[in-house]
Amino acid sequence: MFHLLKALPGYDQLPERSWLFVPLWGIVCHFFYPPRRVECAEHGVAVEHIPWSQGKRPVTTAMMGFLARWARRLSWRETARTFLTSWEAVYHSVQWFVEWGLAHRVLEGIGSIGIDEIHWGKVNEPTVS
Repeated sequence: MFHLLKALPGYDQLPERSWLFVPLWGIVCHFFYPPRRVECAEHGVAVEHIPWSQGKRPVTTAMMGFLARWARRLSWRETARTFLTSWEAVYHSVQWFVEWGLAHRVLEGIGSIGIDEIHWGKVNEPTVS
């Protein structure tokens, strides 16, 4: 469902929050912003839309994409250590992008699926002692 974003009258302001952003030149960066609550005729009082964030996640969507792409090359633990964040932040970033990709995939027009490699051989079964 798509909602048209429009300016709404302010209600009050929440305490300042911080969001982890993509590091610049190896320097950890954060966004600091006190979200406002707005008066919506349809939904009542609600927190304004934060364009760089998804829900209450403390990581920007840009940083989630950054971490998810690095997690394809490094282990999740090594990605977290390299970019001074937690393993959970990397995990949630990968999870969010996989869910986004599944929700936005287009399967129309696919007539067949090909497989480029097949393994012929015996599967190594564990030995019982």
